[in-house]
Amino acid sequence: NWLSYFFDTPYKKIFIYSENREIVRSNNKSKLIIKYLLPATRELLYRNCSTLLSEITLRNGGELGCRTRENQGFYLEDFKADGSTHKGLLSLFKDMADNPDKEEFEYHLASFHEKYGSKRKLYIERNHLALMKRYYDLERPKTECNQLLVSNSSNSSRGKVVSKRFGSDVFAYVLKKVRKLMQENPEAYSGYQELDKALSYHHLRHSFGTDIFYEGCQKARKSYESITTESAVYIETARRLGHKVDSKYSNQTTKVYIHACGQRQQLLKDVVHG
Repeated sequence: NWLSYFFDTPYKKIFIYSENREIVRSNNKSKLIIKYLLPATRELLYRNCSTLLSEITLRNGGELGCRTRENQGFYLEDFKADGSTHKGLLSLFKDMADNPDKEEFEYHLASFHEKYGSKRKLYIERNHLALMKRYYDLERPKTECNQLLVSNSSNSSRGKVVSKRFGSDVFAYVLKKVRKLMQENPEAYSGYQELDKALSYHHLRHSFGTDIFYEGCQKARKSYESITTESAVYIETARRLGHKVDSKYSNQTTKVYIHACGQRQQLLKDVVHG
């Protein structure tokens, strides 16, 4: 090459041996990020939403474990799905008014909104349900749509159910906003975990699942590192998230939550000790 020609240096052979090419091709791992968001971090994201629609969408991920597409699955009127009739949100709003001491409300997420077509129950806390009612009463556009979460934009999508990727778009916008606030006011946010720009809506769901897994271990008085796919803790976590218990990826999923519990503990220590 020109370096060896002009400077009389030894010629350097720069190439990849054929037996190493597959290794190089597979070496495409991105920077490892902390996928777990502490409850306080999630609340910070929720507080920085500019609309009730955005806040509910993010809370559905972080407090109910919803995938972004599952935000389309919240019906107002009672509805038929999976062989029976289920209460819609209007019925749950009435239940909330009739039962002032009730703190948790069960909602059926229909199988046709599930990734693997498996139905599951969501357990909505009173404050979360009250936020949904507030959105319905004050912010939601007038529309014939039977789904709670609808577009409030000024274009032709107004009044129609939010898109499948709406949660991802909202999360990206709010994450960028909060990261900017943290960078401009480091002292004000010194007690919060660092937010990587590569985080996504799915990490809200992942954090919810990690909390379920960790709390299950605490109740069972078991180390999270001892949990297997046959454990009641794993099975309950899978049920709450809509995972297939007998999936070929079950072992890998368990390892993911064990690792996330480790991240959770380390993050809590880091926040406490600054």
